[in-house]
Amino acid sequence: MSNDFKVLIVDDDHENQAVISELLDFSDIDFDLADDGQQALDRITAKDYNIVLMDIMMPVMDGLEATSRIRALDEPKASTPVVAVSARRDLKAKAQWKAQGLDDFLTKPFTEEGLLSVLARYR
Repeated sequence: MSNDFKVLIVDDDHENQAVISELLDFSDIDFDLADDGQQALDRITAKDYNIVLMDIMMPVMDGLEATSRIRALDEPKASTPVVAVSARRDLKAKAQWKAQGLDDFLTKPFTEEGLLSVLARYR
């Protein structure tokens, strides 16, 4: 993947941000960081991203609310793929999240291969 592929990492846990950032740096993928859903919304309205990696449980605005607000933006921003990054594994929650506008899921903890595989699906 080249630098024209831009990822927005949304997570209130700076350790999680650092892990994902390191993997993306190693793969030469451009990214920005946001600490909560409101920051994510601010960034996505100001800049185009190919994909958003969205934590679900965050202060200020959670990942589901942020995804809902992204979906309410004008195109093409509204159809930006949003991938839930969560430790939850239950299928019921994932089905609910999908119905709320999330495109895909990356379960924590994840491997570099798992992360890159999800990104490749939206390349």
